[in-house]
Amino acid sequence: MKYILTTLVIFTLLIRPLSAQDISIGAVAGPNFSTFITELFDGQFRIAFHAGLVVKLELSEKWTIRPEFLYSQQGMTWRDGDAKIRRCNDYFGIPMLMQWTPNEKTAILFGPGIGILLKSVEINEYPGYYDEVDVMDEYNKVDVGLNLGFEYHLNTKLSIGIRYYNAIMNANIPYEFTNAHFSIPVSYMF
Repeated sequence: MKYILTTLVIFTLLIRPLSAQDISIGAVAGPNFSTFITELFDGQFRIAFHAGLVVKLELSEKWTIRPEFLYSQQGMTWRDGDAKIRRCNDYFGIPMLMQWTPNEKTAILFGPGIGILLKSVEINEYPGYYDEVDVMDEYNKVDVGLNLGFEYHLNTKLSIGIRYYNAIMNANIPYEFTNAHFSIPVSYMF
């Protein structure tokens, strides 16, 4: 809870002086390649997607505050022969990014992110068997982490990037593992 309050306080303090600044809104979407970082097991990436809204609040010619409001599919896949176990977690994510634009074509993005767990299921599959179980109780309802990314502007409205997110708190309650994912966001500003 203290992470949510801290994020909201920082956001409020930064928004107040921006009333006369340029504000633009856009859409962002793209694939996620997510996993859990742990020593307990060795899994593969879950390939899924994220989509949502982006708000850009210009501070200066080179600096922008960029909160995003995303639906993000995350998790991990384990394979053992013909058997496959998937953990599928869906989050409402709020990356609070700073954007530094050294030139008109590129930008560096960094900042904290918070995710609210919406859904968590474990899917067990092997030939002739399929089972889907709700495992929401095994996960923390809030995920907090850090984002680092790069963005290339194709034109004034459209951009593509690459971003890495690494959680700083455990995602799962009984075990010690954290969320991590790479994403390829495509943004379009209206």
